Amino acid sequence: MRRFAAVAALALLAWGCDSGPKGSGEYVGSIQTPGPVLGGAVLEVVGKGIEGFSGSGGSRVFWAARPDLQDGYRVIVIHASPAGEIQFRVALRDLAEGRPRASIVNLVGVDNLTLPATPEYRVRFRR
Repeated sequence: MRRFAAVAALALLAWGCDSGPKGSGEYVGSIQTPGPVLGGAVLEVVGKGIEGFSGSGGSRVFWAARPDLQDGYRVIVIHASPAGEIQFRVALRDLAEGRPRASIVNLVGVDNLTLPATPEYRVRFRR
């Protein structure tokens, strides 16, 4: 019984010490909106080990590195047929680096008119 308890304790300790996912992978970013459906967004995304961006859920993505911002990128996400939330993918070299962070620079509605980028609009990342 003592041997079983010792093995169980070691297994729990090893499981609890896991630092999370490692290796390459992706996060899906989505823009949370309190009001109207969005047609597009300009974002500033920062994160270590970012390798690129791509569309998700019917969106198109254009991006470029920001030489003035370490590990920073300017990302434009356009929703092809606006319905629901805007989504995009971020490819990372190593998931152990953590989630990227994003701030909203500009928003447009489905009518292509600029919307104010208030704090109620947020970018959420999930795996």
